[in-house]
Amino acid sequence: MVKKARLYYGIVLVIVALFMHQFYLHGPLALAYNRAFYLHTKNLHFLEELVNKVPKDASVMTQNNLAVRFTHQDVMLLRDNYEVYNPDYIVLDLRDEQNPNVFFGLKDKDSLLTFLLRDKNYEAIFQTEYQYVFQKK
Repeated sequence: MVKKARLYYGIVLVIVALFMHQFYLHGPLALAYNRAFYLHTKNLHFLEELVNKVPKDASVMTQNNLAVRFTHQDVMLLRDNYEVYNPDYIVLDLRDEQNPNVFFGLKDKDSLLTFLLRDKNYEAIFQTEYQYVFQKK
């Protein structure tokens, strides 16, 4: 009798949790079967060329959406005073359509780019219209 009650309450609890998650809390489980979520990820393959320019054993300073691709090595978030941290590489993806939180902690991304292009201690080893990889000399 107790086992049946536990099973019943367990099933009810799971159903209520799924219902609340889907219709009231709007949690992320729906992404598992949403094709648009996977298409977005597929569209970001162009970032692979940018990320692959950095050796696996180097320290990297980059924005927070790219930092996840460097978690296996010494990674720092972008700062205006990058010279204090002295990273081996600085990686920038300056496309306009990005979330503003991508540059959290950075006052002005355009002035940072200008400083890096003029900095004698760093050279651009990869550059496209909106992407840059700077290596410490």
